[in-house]
Parts: sequence; structure tokens; C-alpha cells
Amino acid sequence: MHLIHVRLAQPDGASSSPASSRVVSRPAGLVGEPSTVPAGLLGALQEQAACVPSVDHVSVARDPSGQCVVGLFVTESSVTAAESVARLVVEHTLAELLPAAGLQVVSSRAALVPELLTQWLASDADGRSMPWPDQSTGDHWS
Repeated sequence: MHLIHVRLAQPDGASSSPASSRVVSRPAGLVGEPSTVPAGLLGALQEQAACVPSVDHVSVARDPSGQCVVGLFVTESSVTAAESVARLVVEHTLAELLPAAGLQVVSSRAALVPELLTQWLASDADGRSMPWPDQSTGDHWS
């Protein structure tokens, strides 16, 4: 199972309705960020995800920069396949169920846990994520 984050934003120059979202800032040439999560987004995503067997869970939140982020747990054989499924689910939702929100997919990537990576890099370990089994007991690999 892979956690995929799909980031959403309004196209540069797009206006949004007050009922759905409001643009906080739109630096020239960059994509604007909605200040709120559009009404109905989570419900529409859950409705669409229910039709896709490999999507187990959907959530919507805002990251520290204020960007709308959709999190999807996807059970696919590879991260690349999971990213594609997540992106398609979100794009279809935005196009078919919530076109008035005026949002577009900015990126679709597997989520990384920076604290865990930092801990691994700072450790004196040899790169393994788990210790060697205790060979003095019966609790080891054959």
C-alpha cells in the first residue's frame, strides 16, 4: 500500500467563487493556492474512489504552505502505478464531479516521511531498516 499525495491549485489567472475557495496569493507565472478546501471536495473524491478497488482511503488537508493536498492510500504493485491511479482518480473527480472548483493537479507523488529519512541518514547503521536476526535463538531466518 502506498500513500500518494496529490497537490491541487488553481491555474494562474483563474478566479474562484467565494463559495468554493479564495486565492491567497498568485505569484506571477506560478500556480495559485486556494485558501480553503473547496466545499464538497472530500465527498466527491470518496464517491469516485469507491469505484476504484485499489484505493482504500482518501483524505483532504492543507499543507504548511496552504496548498490543498489530497492523500490517497493505493494498493498497487508499484509506486509509479499507485501515483498514476491517484492522479487519475483526482483528475476525474475535478473534471466530472467538481468542475466549478477550478482546481488542477499540480503533482502526484508518493509521500515521504522526512523525520524517518533524517533519522536513517543520521544513524550509524549500515543502511538496513531492521536489525539482523538473533542467531543464538530459534528466532531467525533459515
